Amino acid sequence: MVRRNSKITRQQKKIRDAFVSERTVEIIPAKREFTDVKTKKLRVAAYCRVSTFDESQSGSFELQKQTYTERINSNPDWIMAGIYADQGASGTSIKRREQFQQMLHDCRCGKIDLIIVKSVSRFARNQLDFISIYRELKALSPPVGIYRRYKLEYT
Repeated sequence: MVRRNSKITRQQKKIRDAFVSERTVEIIPAKREFTDVKTKKLRVAAYCRVSTFDESQSGSFELQKQTYTERINSNPDWIMAGIYADQGASGTSIKRREQFQQMLHDCRCGKIDLIIVKSVSRFARNQLDFISIYRELKALSPPVGIYRRYKLEYT
C-alpha cells in the first residue's frame, strides 16, 4: 500500500515545474571536422602455405591465393596489401618460410593492418610460435590483427 503524502518537497516541485512549463531547447550544430571524417581502409594481406610441391597440394595453394585476392578486393573497407605465399615450406619452423618473414617485416614497417589466413595451423604450427608472433603484432603501432577464415579443428 502506497501512502500519499500531500507535502511536496522543493526538489519535487522544481522537477514538476520543469516538465509542465514550456522548455527551451538550444540546438548546437555539429562541427564539420567530426562529421566529415571517413573511416580508414584497412591494408589487408593474406598468408597461404602448403608444405609440399605435390600436385594434390598445388591446387589448394592456387585456390588459397585466388580466394584471398577475391575476398580482399571485394571488401570496400579493405585495400590489398599483398598475398604472401610459401609453397613447399614446412610449418614446423618459420625461419625457412621466406614469404612469411617478408610479411612480418612489412607488418613491422607499418604496411599491413590485418592478416587473413585459412587456419592457425597455416600461420604457425605450434602455439608458442603463434603466441609470440601474435603478441609482437599486437604491440606494433598501429597493431596488426590476425583473422582466420576457418576454425581450427582438432581430429
